[in-house]
Amino acid sequence: MIKEVHQARKQRRDKIFPRVRRGGSYIALRGLTNVLLRDLNVTLIAEQMARGTPVVFCDFVDYDEVAHHAGPNRRESLQTLEGVDRVLAMLERVAASVERPYELVVLSDHGQSQGATFRQRYGRSFEDTVRALLIPDAATTATTATTATTATTGTAPTAVPTAAPTSTGTAEDWGPVNTLLTEVTGGGTGTGPGRRILRRRADDGQVVFGPSRLEVVLDPQRPDLVVVASGNLAMIYLPQVAGRADLEQMAFLHPALVQGLVNHPGVGFAVVRCPGHGPVAFGAQGRMFLETGMVEGDNPLLGYGSRAAADLLRHQRMNHVGDIVVVSRLDPGTREVAAFEELVGSHGGIGGDQTRAVLLHPAAWPAPVSSIESPAEIHHQLVRWLEHLGLRRDPLPTARIAGDRETTGRADTDTDTVEEGASARR
Repeated sequence: MIKEVHQARKQRRDKIFPRVRRGGSYIALRGLTNVLLRDLNVTLIAEQMARGTPVVFCDFVDYDEVAHHAGPNRRESLQTLEGVDRVLAMLERVAASVERPYELVVLSDHGQSQGATFRQRYGRSFEDTVRALLIPDAATTATTATTATTATTGTAPTAVPTAAPTSTGTAEDWGPVNTLLTEVTGGGTGTGPGRRILRRRADDGQVVFGPSRLEVVLDPQRPDLVVVASGNLAMIYLPQVAGRADLEQMAFLHPALVQGLVNHPGVGFAVVRCPGHGPVAFGAQGRMFLETGMVEGDNPLLGYGSRAAADLLRHQRMNHVGDIVVVSRLDPGTREVAAFEELVGSHGGIGGDQTRAVLLHPAAWPAPVSSIESPAEIHHQLVRWLEHLGLRRDPLPTARIAGDRETTGRADTDTDTVEEGASARR
């Protein structure tokens, strides 16, 4: 914790930009994730290896936690990788001293993209920017909305909301801590002093220590709008519309919303479903029809990677995707993004290095048969290696693997359940 205070002050003294505030609960959180959780993980892994457990999988969140607040390429972030490297060396020494032979697989489920946040660049949060687009343009907008709504439903439109519920952020920080405490305490079945010191528990038995997984501030009346964000990806929901809203319904309810978003300098593009065309990615100067790949005007996905269109299309096929999916601008040259959260290093969307992951495995093992493009395919590859080693005898059907490609994953193939992991075999 003292080290974190010193490094944060050094960033400010050296005038390093971009940077974010590194204080409050994060100081304690860094001590938890980079010392206590790491030591506990190593102890538990060594114990299982001594027992001869065939496979051990564990999360090391050291680098991810520091890189969010310091920046993925900053000195203090890279120092945490040295710490993880020392842990892997220690596990190799443990493996050499136990009866059963083990080998290590090291993987990350995503990279991180750096950049000044949306708020730092434009003076207000993304949520406030969305709220501003809901303010009617005097009598003209009110008349247009009334006419359109009455023509389609025969009823007068609802009032423009005064606030948008938001969720931008504590799950990434506290998730690993909550998960570990759930395992250690036995979830909802735990008893004794350990249970009493926990702040609270959710109904499903998940330990929640620190902020809850979803911080939502509700308006007294049912909201017209909900905004959630992860890194440089945000999703906007219109709860009053049954099912997923399309572009025409959004134009009836909030005429300035979609166009205002794509015209904002901090937004790279927005994805909306259009009647008869499916999901369409809109940029300030053009659009792409994701189902067909046809582009009109400038391609809004240019620079976001060769798989951007395919990843966004898979994202759109998920059951709970937002009515509007917004991805921040991507700075040419530096490839920095404008995170909608107050994090200088981010992931959750696309653009920059967040889509670059790592998978290290023994060279003698069979290489992946194809490129790995989703969390499900990572899982299936690990299962194939277990089958190769004789540790798994129930191979997954090919049809199921193909189906998972269509229904599982995020725009950056981020599961948020795996950070830097170690898997041991035999």
